[in-house]
Amino acid sequence: MFQSFGDLNSNRARGILRPVTSLSATRASISILLCCLGACEPASDPAAESDAGKPVESASKPTQSRFTGTGVVDLAPLLNQTPEQVEIVLGQPTEKGTQRISCVRFVPERVFFACEQEARFYANPKFERIVVEYEDGVATTVQLVGLPGEGEFNPDKALAIAGLALPGNPHASRPPFGLGDTPDQVVQTWDWYNDSARMLVDGQQFRVRVSVVNDDWKRSKIEVINNSPLDEQQRKRIKPSKSAPPDASVSEDPSLAPGK
Repeated sequence: MFQSFGDLNSNRARGILRPVTSLSATRASISILLCCLGACEPASDPAAESDAGKPVESASKPTQSRFTGTGVVDLAPLLNQTPEQVEIVLGQPTEKGTQRISCVRFVPERVFFACEQEARFYANPKFERIVVEYEDGVATTVQLVGLPGEGEFNPDKALAIAGLALPGNPHASRPPFGLGDTPDQVVQTWDWYNDSARMLVDGQQFRVRVSVVNDDWKRSKIEVINNSPLDEQQRKRIKPSKSAPPDASVSEDPSLAPGK
């Protein structure tokens, strides 16, 4: 069941939401690489990351659907679904990415926990590609890469292409381009964290990021990312920081190659 936030607890902080008892039913919805057509992933924005999981204190924006049903692709049948359910919509993947054994949330601090993660890439006539990341067997991130826009790039136009309507204002930034950074590569990002996206899908909270390189629609991307508080089982698998002593209760499958 897909839901959207109504009256919450802050329109100031960005981060983990505390849903209220009144949630209206809706339908549902999307970084391996910030490489659109060969571009490398930009470095993360420390200020943005620190805001991603801040608790919400109050909110007054009205409840509204996050999914318009008028986008180029329908995200509703994808988020929080199994690969088999996703592939009913997107077809078989053209390739599969390397599995990783660590997942991350900002809840509100950044925390890593042991998981099985896999990326699958899907062909789509409207986009350069669609990428779905699965954590422990369900879709937790959907990326639309290479949006079919025209004219000057605008994040609101990008959201419309994805069939999204978000109530809050995004955090805009220009992070470093990353590996292969050159002066002619300008990255722009717009982040709707939990409180500004106010997106619930099957009880899971999601945040949204729009990004573009050099205002080129073909090098743009939308990501819808699970940023829910960890459940009891995930908390048992929290990975200790490098400065903390190892925890024997956290185990990993050595047969899975670690990601970046």
